[in-house]
Amino acid sequence: MAKILVLGSVFVDVMLAVEKLPLRGEDVQAKQSKIVIGGCAFNVANTLKALNIEHTFFAPLGTGPYASLVRDQLLKDHRAINVIDPNYDCGYCICLIDPSGERTFLTIQGVEMHYQREWLEMVNFTDYDFMYLCGFELEGQNGPLLLEALHKLKPTARLVIDLGPRGEFIDEALFKDILANLHPIIHCNREELLARVKGINNCEKAALNLIDLGAFAVVTTLDADGAMCIEEDHKITYVPCTKVKPIDSTGAGDSHTGGMMAGLSLGMSLVESVRLGNKVASFMVQQIGSRLTLPKSFSIYNEL
Repeated sequence: MAKILVLGSVFVDVMLAVEKLPLRGEDVQAKQSKIVIGGCAFNVANTLKALNIEHTFFAPLGTGPYASLVRDQLLKDHRAINVIDPNYDCGYCICLIDPSGERTFLTIQGVEMHYQREWLEMVNFTDYDFMYLCGFELEGQNGPLLLEALHKLKPTARLVIDLGPRGEFIDEALFKDILANLHPIIHCNREELLARVKGINNCEKAALNLIDLGAFAVVTTLDADGAMCIEEDHKITYVPCTKVKPIDSTGAGDSHTGGMMAGLSLGMSLVESVRLGNKVASFMVQQIGSRLTLPKSFSIYNEL
């Protein structure tokens, strides 16, 4: 089986269900609350775990009240604690879920935005066939350090970058370096894609722009319409999904990425892997929180 590295962050999600997003100065009552351990990389790793796909998860742990919650979950999940930084707590996120299931985030950054070179030197990047990284970690001072580490990947490795809602803030020169020299699969939703590719209001044209800059493929999730997959030969495939009523979209994109990477690691084509991602995400949006639970009867191969 291919070896997968999931590198990034793990932090606390505070889930609040609201009738509507508050206006300035307004008081909106939350109907329910739930605290779960999340973070894009952690969600992807948990999706791989739910699918019984072996992987390595690497994320720094801070020190403080939120880090204590994260540490307890990591130990419960029998996951390694790689780094403990005494200078920062883990980040946390206020997730507002409206009646449509859409989520709006308020994020308080933590240790995940303060990567150190010595932490990355603990990882043997040449060991891996696939690597996951979220755009959150490429923002700001992390960017140059992670770019240096990414160039240690072996030539045959496939990097998967999930743009995330702050992908537009990745430094332009750094992003172009990654596209031109590492030829990643870019994963995003339609809003993230159009925010990253300025001045283009069409998803196909925006994705083709990234392909022309060097991306191996661009996978764009389209909510109830499934996903769009554009490969380096400019072939465009729309992959439909099962229609479900969403309850909470938190973690849906991460579960889609995890499902896609699971398929790729098993030797499936990109389109087949995206189809698997669609199926996994359809389960994710029918539950509260970002920790995926699959039916006991679920089988990767039976669903394709």
